[in-house]
Amino acid sequence: MIQVRTKLKIIDNSGAKVSNIIKILGGNNKKRANLANIAVISIKKIKNKESKVKKGEVHKLQILRLKDHFRRKDGSYMKYDEAGGILLKESLSPLASRINGPLNRELKRKFGKVTSLSKKLI
Repeated sequence: MIQVRTKLKIIDNSGAKVSNIIKILGGNNKKRANLANIAVISIKKIKNKESKVKKGEVHKLQILRLKDHFRRKDGSYMKYDEAGGILLKESLSPLASRINGPLNRELKRKFGKVTSLSKKLI
């Protein structure tokens, strides 16, 4: 589960490295976010000065990886080493053109555009 003030790794090629969650969207007093939820974040570290985003900017982020385990329908579990997400535009479409690393194949049904940016689904 992801909470407010959690640091998340950005897993796309937008130029941001680390972000800090400000607010979790969905409900008036939502405390925790899960897989595929949207949150408002502030960018804390960037890769270089020529990146698409700047340090301190506020963006929306979709959570695509969790450190907590995720249970599949066949009974198996899956988890990542660290939590991560991708930056979104105001129209809730991805800001970047590529996602680094694998994603869950369960996201393909609901978020086809996002999973098409990733090279590997597991």
